[in-house]
Amino acid sequence: MKSALLTAVGDDQIADFVLAFLNREGVETRFIPRKAGRRTSAVIMAIQPPDRFPLTFYREGCADRELTTDDVGRAPVTSSAIVLVTGTGLSHEPS
Repeated sequence: MKSALLTAVGDDQIADFVLAFLNREGVETRFIPRKAGRRTSAVIMAIQPPDRFPLTFYREGCADRELTTDDVGRAPVTSSAIVLVTGTGLSHEPS
């Protein structure tokens, strides 16, 4: 089954890395717009042995919160066999 991702990335080097990785993995990335002036979201996990793995989220000014109805309209949502939606992108107005 083919996979595609609808999200947004910033105009930064993290976006370059993420898009290159997704492309190498065979994920369709043409529905991932770059949002000028925004950052690509990131999560850093620390390893604190033996059993603590705290996460730090970098979401200030993040690109994925800037998806528009036009961005969504360009994605093949209605023709997809399976659609998975997360709530994080809907946690910020004007969702």
